[in-house]
Amino acid sequence: MQVFYFIFEVEPQVGNPKSAHASRAVAHLWVPATNLDSARESAKGYLADELWQLNEEKAGKALSKQEVDELKGDELIKYQAAQTEGIQEILYYWHRSE
Repeated sequence: MQVFYFIFEVEPQVGNPKSAHASRAVAHLWVPATNLDSARESAKGYLADELWQLNEEKAGKALSKQEVDELKGDELIKYQAAQTEGIQEILYYWHRSE
């Protein structure tokens, strides 16, 4: 199984615990799957289950060996975890004004 990488722009839906503080986010997902289309569907389902509304897909691809070799820090940890544990995410939030 291969790990695919996605970047989505998302907004928290009603009931999402982040909705009180975040107006939107950029979601980076690492998704294990057999092909890009099934990975995309899994990613969309994951975001929906986590109560994020998908606004736009910014990127979706299989990572090349070179790209994997260049991963560092949290991205490398998420990639490795996706291989054994399933979908992994990092979210970067836009916080609501007070």
